[in-house]
Amino acid sequence: MKGNVIAQGKVQKVLKDFVFAELWTDRTEWAAENSKLLKQRFRSAALPLYATLSSDGVERSRLLGVATADEFVAFLRKGLDQTGTAPTSVQRALAEGRRVQKPVLLQFTGFTDLNSAYMAGTVLQNASVRQALAGFVVEELPVDSAGSEKGLVEYMKEKLRSLALPLYVTFGPDGSERSRLVGIASEREFLAFLERGRATAK
Repeated sequence: MKGNVIAQGKVQKVLKDFVFAELWTDRTEWAAENSKLLKQRFRSAALPLYATLSSDGVERSRLLGVATADEFVAFLRKGLDQTGTAPTSVQRALAEGRRVQKPVLLQFTGFTDLNSAYMAGTVLQNASVRQALAGFVVEELPVDSAGSEKGLVEYMKEKLRSLALPLYVTFGPDGSERSRLVGIASEREFLAFLERGRATAK
């Protein structure tokens, strides 16, 4: 795999977006620890095993055994995409971001959440914030009403690793997270959060 698949140009082109680590389970002083990690963390004894992890250690994709270069690239691209099996509204917003090549802002809010109501009625109504939001595909996602889309809370918990409200997350057109903000923020803090999402999505 390493010599005839991973070395191919199409694989290397995608691989450059990762921090790549090889963990040998034999022939090194770390073999015993790596074998233990394979069994306990990844629940597998299969070799070779390839796994992509988010920056906070959440597994995004996995590949076992021999694969073609195209299969390996697909595995890597899945690792770059944080959307996973996202609810329809999330997928729709991210698809629109890809189509128009704009960053995406997902706003996870609650009708009964006082902090969500405060942000909606103050900071998000500010003229400078509304102007900045024009550069995003914006999707508001209330999670606590009878009409809330199924799967939003699970998506927050499993993919975003947070259940805090309100939760604001920006994604680039490629589906990767750019910035996030939790709870109440000032106008300046919210604008800085949006700027991080916009600047890194170019």
